Amino acid sequence: DDLDELRCKVGDRYIEKQQNRLIQEHKEVLQDLQRNYNRLEQSSKRKAQDLRSLHMATIREMKDREASVRDQLARKDEELRHLRDDLDELRCKVGDRYIEKQQNRLIQEHKEVLQDLQRNYNRLEQSSKRKAQDLRSLHMATIREMKDREASVRDQLARKDEELRHLRDDLDELR
Repeated sequence: DDLDELRCKVGDRYIEKQQNRLIQEHKEVLQDLQRNYNRLEQSSKRKAQDLRSLHMATIREMKDREASVRDQLARKDEELRHLRDDLDELRCKVGDRYIEKQQNRLIQEHKEVLQDLQRNYNRLEQSSKRKAQDLRSLHMATIREMKDREASVRDQLARKDEELRHLRDDLDELR
Protein backbone atom coordinates (compact mmCIF):
# COMPACT_ATOMS: atom_id res chain seq x y z
CA ASP A 1 0.00 0.00 0.00
CA ASP A 2 2.82 2.42 0.85
CA LEU A 3 4.45 1.68 -2.48
CA ASP A 4 1.19 2.31 -4.38
CA GLU A 5 0.68 5.53 -2.46
CA LEU A 6 4.24 6.63 -3.26
CA ARG A 7 3.70 5.80 -6.94
CA CYS A 8 0.52 7.91 -6.99
CA LYS A 9 2.35 10.82 -5.35
CA VAL A 10 5.25 10.56 -7.81
CA GLY A 11 2.78 10.32 -10.72
CA ASP A 12 0.86 13.33 -9.40
CA ARG A 13 4.05 15.36 -9.11
CA TYR A 14 5.06 14.36 -12.63
CA ILE A 15 1.66 15.33 -13.99
CA GLU A 16 1.74 18.60 -12.06
CA LYS A 17 5.21 19.38 -13.47
CA GLN A 18 4.01 18.56 -16.98
CA GLN A 19 0.94 20.71 -16.48
CA ASN A 20 3.04 23.62 -15.20
CA ARG A 21 5.44 23.22 -18.12
CA LEU A 22 2.57 23.20 -20.63
CA ILE A 23 0.96 26.20 -18.97
CA GLN A 24 4.27 28.07 -19.13
CA GLU A 25 4.72 27.12 -22.80
CA HIS A 26 1.18 28.27 -23.50
CA LYS A 27 1.87 31.60 -21.78
CA GLU A 28 5.03 32.05 -23.85
CA VAL A 29 3.18 31.26 -27.07
CA LEU A 30 0.44 33.71 -26.11
CA GLN A 31 3.06 36.37 -25.40
CA ASP A 32 4.71 35.70 -28.77
CA LEU A 33 1.34 35.90 -30.49
CA GLN A 34 0.55 39.16 -28.71
CA ARG A 35 3.92 40.62 -29.72
CA ASN A 36 3.35 39.54 -33.33
CA TYR A 37 -0.13 41.00 -33.28
CA ASN A 38 1.19 44.29 -31.84
CA ARG A 39 3.86 44.45 -34.56
CA LEU A 40 1.24 43.79 -37.22
CA GLU A 41 -1.03 46.44 -35.75
CA GLN A 42 1.80 49.00 -35.68
CA SER A 43 2.76 48.10 -39.24
CA SER A 44 -0.84 48.51 -40.34
CA LYS A 45 -1.08 51.90 -38.65
CA ARG A 46 2.13 53.04 -40.34
CA LYS A 47 0.91 51.80 -43.72
CA ALA A 48 -2.44 53.52 -43.23
CA GLN A 49 -0.70 56.78 -42.25
CA ASP A 50 1.62 56.51 -45.25
CA LEU A 51 -1.38 55.86 -47.47
CA ARG A 52 -3.20 58.90 -46.05
CA SER A 53 -0.09 61.07 -46.54
CA LEU A 54 0.34 59.86 -50.10
CA HIS A 55 -3.35 60.41 -50.79
CA MET A 56 -3.24 63.96 -49.41
CA ALA A 57 -0.06 64.74 -51.37
CA THR A 58 -1.71 63.43 -54.53
CA ILE A 59 -4.78 65.56 -53.90
CA ARG A 60 -2.61 68.65 -53.35
CA GLU A 61 -0.65 67.90 -56.52
CA MET A 62 -3.83 67.40 -58.53
CA LYS A 63 -5.33 70.65 -57.19
CA ASP A 64 -2.13 72.52 -58.06
CA ARG A 65 -2.17 71.10 -61.59
CA GLU A 66 -5.84 71.95 -62.01
CA ALA A 67 -5.21 75.49 -60.76
CA SER A 68 -2.33 75.83 -63.22
CA VAL A 69 -4.51 74.70 -66.13
CA ARG A 70 -7.29 77.05 -65.02
CA ASP A 71 -4.79 79.94 -64.77
CA GLN A 72 -3.58 79.20 -68.30
CA LEU A 73 -7.16 79.15 -69.50
CA ALA A 74 -7.88 82.49 -67.79
CA ARG A 75 -4.76 84.03 -69.39
CA LYS A 76 -5.84 82.75 -72.79
CA ASP A 77 -9.33 84.17 -72.27
CA GLU A 78 -7.80 87.52 -71.33
CA GLU A 79 -5.54 87.39 -74.38
CA LEU A 80 -8.57 86.61 -76.53
CA ARG A 81 -10.43 89.62 -75.11
CA HIS A 82 -7.46 91.85 -75.95
CA LEU A 83 -7.28 90.41 -79.44
CA ARG A 84 -10.98 91.04 -79.95
CA ASP A 85 -10.53 94.63 -78.82
CA ASP A 86 -7.64 95.02 -81.26
CA LEU A 87 -9.77 93.43 -83.93
CA ASP A 88 -12.57 95.88 -83.29
CA GLU A 89 -10.13 98.72 -83.85
CA LEU A 90 -8.92 97.16 -87.07
CA ARG A 91 -12.47 96.78 -88.35
CA CYS A 92 -12.72 100.51 -88.46
CA LYS A 93 -9.53 100.71 -90.56
CA VAL A 94 -9.67 97.65 -92.80
CA GLY A 95 -12.26 96.09 -95.07
CA ASP A 96 -14.75 93.51 -93.84
CA ARG A 97 -13.21 90.57 -95.78
CA TYR A 98 -9.76 91.04 -94.29
CA ILE A 99 -11.23 91.38 -90.83
CA GLU A 100 -13.36 88.29 -91.28
CA LYS A 101 -10.29 86.24 -92.30
CA GLN A 102 -8.31 87.49 -89.33
CA GLN A 103 -11.20 86.88 -86.99
CA ASN A 104 -11.61 83.32 -88.26
CA ARG A 105 -7.88 82.72 -87.86
CA LEU A 106 -7.94 84.03 -84.29
CA ILE A 107 -11.03 82.00 -83.47
CA GLN A 108 -9.38 78.87 -84.88
CA GLU A 109 -6.19 79.52 -82.91
CA HIS A 110 -8.21 80.07 -79.78
CA LYS A 111 -10.15 76.84 -80.38
CA GLU A 112 -6.88 74.94 -80.80
CA VAL A 113 -5.48 76.41 -77.60
CA LEU A 114 -8.69 75.55 -75.76
CA GLN A 115 -8.60 72.01 -77.16
CA ASP A 116 -4.98 71.62 -76.01
CA LEU A 117 -5.91 72.87 -72.57
CA GLN A 118 -8.91 70.53 -72.45
CA ARG A 119 -6.72 67.57 -73.47
CA ASN A 120 -4.21 68.48 -70.76
CA TYR A 121 -7.01 68.78 -68.23
CA ASN A 122 -8.46 65.41 -69.29
CA ARG A 123 -5.05 63.72 -69.01
CA LEU A 124 -4.61 65.24 -65.58
CA GLU A 125 -8.05 64.04 -64.50
CA GLN A 126 -7.37 60.48 -65.78
CA SER A 127 -4.02 60.43 -64.00
CA SER A 128 -5.75 61.52 -60.80
CA LYS A 129 -8.33 58.76 -61.14
CA ARG A 130 -5.64 56.13 -61.73
CA LYS A 131 -3.69 57.30 -58.70
CA ALA A 132 -6.81 57.28 -56.55
CA GLN A 133 -7.62 53.73 -57.74
CA ASP A 134 -4.04 52.62 -57.02
CA LEU A 135 -4.34 54.08 -53.52
CA ARG A 136 -7.66 52.30 -52.96
CA SER A 137 -6.17 49.00 -54.20
CA LEU A 138 -3.15 49.37 -51.92
CA HIS A 139 -5.40 50.19 -48.99
CA MET A 140 -7.66 47.18 -49.62
CA ALA A 141 -4.65 44.85 -50.03
CA THR A 142 -3.23 46.10 -46.73
CA ILE A 143 -6.55 45.53 -44.97
CA ARG A 144 -6.87 42.01 -46.46
CA GLU A 145 -3.32 41.16 -45.35
CA MET A 146 -4.01 42.44 -41.84
CA LYS A 147 -7.25 40.45 -41.60
CA ASP A 148 -5.52 37.28 -42.86
CA ARG A 149 -2.73 37.68 -40.33
CA GLU A 150 -5.17 38.37 -37.52
CA ALA A 151 -7.21 35.29 -38.46
CA SER A 152 -4.04 33.17 -38.46
CA VAL A 153 -3.04 34.45 -35.03
CA ARG A 154 -6.55 33.86 -33.70
CA ASP A 155 -6.53 30.29 -35.13
CA GLN A 156 -3.21 29.57 -33.41
CA LEU A 157 -4.57 30.96 -30.17
CA ALA A 158 -7.74 28.85 -30.45
CA ARG A 159 -5.67 25.71 -31.07
CA LYS A 160 -3.52 26.43 -28.03
CA ASP A 161 -6.61 27.10 -25.91
CA GLU A 162 -8.11 23.78 -27.10
CA GLU A 163 -4.86 21.94 -26.33
CA LEU A 164 -4.73 23.49 -22.87
CA ARG A 165 -8.37 22.58 -22.25
CA HIS A 166 -7.68 18.95 -23.23
CA LEU A 167 -4.66 18.82 -20.96
CA ARG A 168 -6.67 20.21 -18.06
CA ASP A 169 -9.43 17.68 -18.75
CA ASP A 170 -6.84 14.89 -18.80
CA LEU A 171 -5.37 16.18 -15.56
CA ASP A 172 -8.81 16.35 -13.95
CA GLU A 173 -9.47 12.75 -15.03
CA LEU A 174 -6.18 11.60 -13.55
CA ARG A 175 -6.95 13.20 -10.19
